[in-house]
Amino acid sequence: QDREAYALLVQGQRLISDALLPMSELEREADRKRGVALLEAAVARDPDFALAWAALSEAYAVIAWDTRFSDMHSYAAKARAAAQKALALGADLPEARFARGNVALRLDFDFPLAVRELEYATEQAPGNAEFHQTLALAYRYGGRWADYARTHRKALDLDPTSIRAAMNLHGALIALRKTDE
Repeated sequence: QDREAYALLVQGQRLISDALLPMSELEREADRKRGVALLEAAVARDPDFALAWAALSEAYAVIAWDTRFSDMHSYAAKARAAAQKALALGADLPEARFARGNVALRLDFDFPLAVRELEYATEQAPGNAEFHQTLALAYRYGGRWADYARTHRKALDLDPTSIRAAMNLHGALIALRKTDE
């Protein structure tokens, strides 16, 4: 594995993750695009780097899902293509399956496929809180409220500092009328 490609992957993921911090929408999208540029450099440097392709798919999907300033359709197409490339390079890799599930969930609204892929990813990487949070969202969109609450509880156990997981668990428990929890 190319160390420079790996360094680009880590730097790109960090920029995209930092875009969750409080900032303007324009700054958030600019940071995400800088992260994408680093991930694109990683796959250009090592075209067989499945983890980088999976991360690039996720980054493109986040921009497509949340954009106010860019062409959602072009980012969605890029997300799909990067997920397919990640799968072609590592079909059993949890991150590649997460990429496919994330695209199915956020861009294609194919909830059964999203659940299948995200369940696989969480089974193969049970300590990844983000995988659990995204699976929980797929359960919610599929109307599986008890699974939504259970999976957010697991995500919160894995990352007790996650405000998003705590808020989503709170919403799920209200929906299930379990306000005593």
